[in-house]
Amino acid sequence: MALSIVSKVDDTTKAIITASGADNESGTLYSAGQSVSLANVYYEIRGTGTATLKLGDQSLSLTGFGNWGLKEGEARKVIEQELNTATTLEITTDANMSKFNMAVQIISDTAGVKYVVKQTNYSDGTGETNTVIANPTTSNFMTADGTKEIAKVWYSVNTANRKSAVEIAWGGATENTTSLLLSGQGHLDFRTAGNDIVNNATSPNGYVYLSTKDFALNDNYTIIVEFR
Repeated sequence: MALSIVSKVDDTTKAIITASGADNESGTLYSAGQSVSLANVYYEIRGTGTATLKLGDQSLSLTGFGNWGLKEGEARKVIEQELNTATTLEITTDANMSKFNMAVQIISDTAGVKYVVKQTNYSDGTGETNTVIANPTTSNFMTADGTKEIAKVWYSVNTANRKSAVEIAWGGATENTTSLLLSGQGHLDFRTAGNDIVNNATSPNGYVYLSTKDFALNDNYTIIVEFR
């Protein structure tokens, strides 16, 4: 039984492919000129064998019958690479299966779908209040409708007082709404887990603000925020 691949949907945001075949198959299910991620697979594997999907340095092994992805504990397979780097999704099957059927959903990460901000400060002791770090009037990506989300954050916040912090807040028409309070060092990847932080400000205006809390002389921070 030869490997059969059918493209059901293929647009700027996603692709859906169906595939069927038998044992000892290998081939390319999908190729794209930009980075993509593997989001969801419905699969039926007959026999005791394994079908393996490989997307860049990410792989997924499937046996039996099931539905992988789009639920807790099954985060999308995301490749850390430049957005406009070509990507292929490959499949191989071993000798212990009789046949397989699957439907695969892929999400496209096209150019212009993220906005990254870097902010640093070495405090003189006066602190910061509502420093604008994202402005919808000067950015082609950030918009006033509040639809953009926080996908990833890298931070190093160094303070004498352990209770001091940096606040990231969504701008609202009448008041700002806290999104994150950061202290210490770390990396928060909400996107891979499928839990991007949405803008929950009342009447959002698209601005994002940064404020320091209880900063003293020589306290400092470096923060990088990725919006999607």
